[in-house]
Amino acid sequence: MNVQSLRKSAALSILMSIVSLAWAQAADQAKTRIVDANTRFSFKLFHQLVTQTADKNILLAPTGISLTFALLDNGADSETKKEIDSTFEFTGLDLKQINEGWAALRDALQLVPPKPLSTKPAWMTPQQWKTFRAAPPNGTLIADSIWLNGMAFPNSFLNVNRQYCAADL
Repeated sequence: MNVQSLRKSAALSILMSIVSLAWAQAADQAKTRIVDANTRFSFKLFHQLVTQTADKNILLAPTGISLTFALLDNGADSETKKEIDSTFEFTGLDLKQINEGWAALRDALQLVPPKPLSTKPAWMTPQQWKTFRAAPPNGTLIADSIWLNGMAFPNSFLNVNRQYCAADL
């Protein structure tokens, strides 16, 4: 085996292990459907990147990318929603299933209680600091942000993303 094949095999094995762990933790149907969708998206993305950059190392976080667009899916117009759903393998899932699946998966990723931290960095908002302190030290913290200048988000968009995506909006 050449180095490129070994690299692809190792990366694929790691990705499959991560997906298997998420799959094992995905007890309910909503979480399982999101894990399935994210797995399909992850392998499509990984395949495309490896194909385009066969001689480069790749580091990516497909779950974070997928979650970010699931959050945006809540406020997308019908055409954009179709594109998001198709790209991120959400086709066949309604927004409630997508939101409940991501909420369940986010909860599953909170594995251990946080270690106490002493001071808030100056660049963090109080809500970000609270979220950071609540995140597991050996788990995952997803720090997405949506910014809008000169306009306001609809309350329905804000409420759904606070509830299901733990968004600090």
